[in-house]
Amino acid sequence: MHDAFCIICVTAFRLTFDENVCTTYNSLQQGEHVLIDRTDKRSQLRTFKQAITYLKNGIPIMAFPEGARSPDGRLMPFKGGIFSMAVKAKVPIVPLSLSNTHAVFPSVGFLPVQSGRDKLRVYVHDPIDVEGKSEEEIAFEVRRALLRELPLDQHPLEVGEDNL
Repeated sequence: MHDAFCIICVTAFRLTFDENVCTTYNSLQQGEHVLIDRTDKRSQLRTFKQAITYLKNGIPIMAFPEGARSPDGRLMPFKGGIFSMAVKAKVPIVPLSLSNTHAVFPSVGFLPVQSGRDKLRVYVHDPIDVEGKSEEEIAFEVRRALLRELPLDQHPLEVGEDNL
């Protein structure tokens, strides 16, 4: 197994990359971050392949499996791409729970609205091995791990099989 790993984060905070925010966007591009343009299928495929190459070369990546900011801070359904990357690269996933980011940096804001001191919490979960598991099984394990450490007000409203 490789030393590289996928880091899965769940959070209400996610940067939106926009060419109009020159310093952030340019810094991310020049730093060889894997950026995705959700409006361009070719960009999505290119990003997917680039991330797998990074993982196979021992470079860990960080991804947000929900694919978008949560409007209320609650855990949303996952997109499948990150789990597929981990399976194809044969690397474990290390889930991270980031709590209360929605209160500090709401999805409708451009800047934080309050200090994160004594509010924000990061929990690093044990790695999840992907070998011999389906993407659905991996997603279930990641979701279960994240829900163990997220406060109840960040759990999905309806608890069902998809939310465990």
